[in-house]
Amino acid sequence: MKKITILLCSLALILGIVVNAAALPFEVDSGKSTVSLSNISSIGWTSLDYTKLLTPETFNIGEGQTQTMEFFSLTATGFGVGTADIAATLAFTTPDISTNGSGNVSWGTLFGKISGGTLTWNNLPDIKNIDGTSISIDFEDGIALVCGDTAIVHAYVTNLGGGGGSVSVPEPGTMLMLGFVLLGLVGVSRKRFNNRN
Repeated sequence: MKKITILLCSLALILGIVVNAAALPFEVDSGKSTVSLSNISSIGWTSLDYTKLLTPETFNIGEGQTQTMEFFSLTATGFGVGTADIAATLAFTTPDISTNGSGNVSWGTLFGKISGGTLTWNNLPDIKNIDGTSISIDFEDGIALVCGDTAIVHAYVTNLGGGGGSVSVPEPGTMLMLGFVLLGLVGVSRKRFNNRN
């Protein structure tokens, strides 16, 4: 009976590791997450503004998965074209990590009816290490043309999986083989125990 208890406890421990290794929890720190525009220059009567969105605020990411977030929006008003430097920080309370990006934005708008622009980040993606698991954080860039005055910029958080020291998730075949090995050990010890009596 004692060996069966040990076997069941071992299997519960293995299954617990598999469940815990399946996903990493994230919670956005809205206070430390920032966006700023500087060195703004324009031709015509136009301006560019931003609004932090930060949705979703909490999520879990399994190994090999990516969470797409609405990071912030850019809104062009008036008539004309312009350029600006942009800086942004995406911070999390869980885990305690943050990523800083800087780059350039250019835009043009026709009274907010049709707007377009480019956004280029200079130093992304950023790779973080959380207890042996690599996390990539990247901000959306490229060219956009929208009907209206607002474009949403996304952030991409990717669980790249384990490196040194990370807990890997066993495949089903490995789990089955481990179960047979444990059963075999229980059988051998039971046989030895019965032979002694």
